[in-house]
Amino acid sequence: MLDNTVVSIVDDDRDVRLSLESLLTGQQFSTRCYASAEEFLRSFDPTTPGCLLLDVRMPGMDGMKLQSVIRDRGWKTSVIIMTGHADVRMAVEALSAGASAFIEKPFRRAELIQNIERAIAQNLETCEQHVRWQELEVLFQSLTPRESEIVDLVVSGLMTKQIAAELHIGERTVETHRRNLMRKLHANSVAALVNLRLEHRSLQGSPER
Repeated sequence: MLDNTVVSIVDDDRDVRLSLESLLTGQQFSTRCYASAEEFLRSFDPTTPGCLLLDVRMPGMDGMKLQSVIRDRGWKTSVIIMTGHADVRMAVEALSAGASAFIEKPFRRAELIQNIERAIAQNLETCEQHVRWQELEVLFQSLTPRESEIVDLVVSGLMTKQIAAELHIGERTVETHRRNLMRKLHANSVAALVNLRLEHRSLQGSPER
């Protein structure tokens, strides 16, 4: 797997932790183990790419609660819920809360590896999207309120004359604002401007924001 990705394992059962660590290390995954949700929250670096294998039933904070805390903190970590006591309600709750997968113990090796690979891929994609959103957000935040208005009117398909009428300003003023905003956004054409704004809207509206 990618050198900088880590599979974090949170399970109060030491034998399960050691077994998973041995299996995943043998498959070239880097791992870190935690005996409780509390230990994980104290020690985990949320910028670490990878995924989390999370047991449901643990003393203290259980896995479902930890998943909720991770979501509330806005961490991008992909979560795989694992349990030896599954039921439909629990599975629906975990997946509805954003879990990448819900798997039962004892694990089928191939299924476990497949779910981990998928979860890591999802995490990397989420992180890339977040970085891209931050880049675009910096660009669009550099615009004045009037420039932001004009961007959205251009994206809606209005021409310079129509924008001027809509905003009750002169056409030359619109053109000046357009030149300035195109420079700030590093857009060399109207098509590029439209694509940037649509991408920004799309990423802004995603659940990870």
